[in-house]
Amino acid sequence: MQLLEYYKWQIVLENETIIDQSESGEKEMFKFNKDNKDFSKIKSFTLVPQVKGLNKIVINLPENSRLIYFRRTIANTGDLFPKFQINMVGWQTTIKNSNFKYIMYIFPDGTTEVSGDDEPKYTDEFVSSLPHRNASDIPGCTGCKPSLERKQ
Repeated sequence: MQLLEYYKWQIVLENETIIDQSESGEKEMFKFNKDNKDFSKIKSFTLVPQVKGLNKIVINLPENSRLIYFRRTIANTGDLFPKFQINMVGWQTTIKNSNFKYIMYIFPDGTTEVSGDDEPKYTDEFVSSLPHRNASDIPGCTGCKPSLERKQ
């Protein structure tokens, strides 16, 4: 099933070096984990729109914070519509033994929602707004409703 990329990311390091997401099909050189020597040097993270009508999203990381970035895929179980991704970007930091977290959920329609540890409320509304097909209309369709897929 095709995956539509609504955004590509771009990172600016503390030394102003700019790192762009690799092109589709190419190996991603920037790793989002503590083994990457530049991971702790991220100054800002930007989602650059790949579709007209969407806004650029910029997250500036506070000093001594860690980037949070991951995506969830919305797929149609009947394989009728393309896959979509919800981007989640933010930061986490610890101050005087207290953990602080900021996460912004960015949906393919441009809607953003900030939510701490809770699932964003817009997820179900967005998924239910996607096109639905009646299984009897398509031979072999075993599930024609979009669903949110979480990696285990």
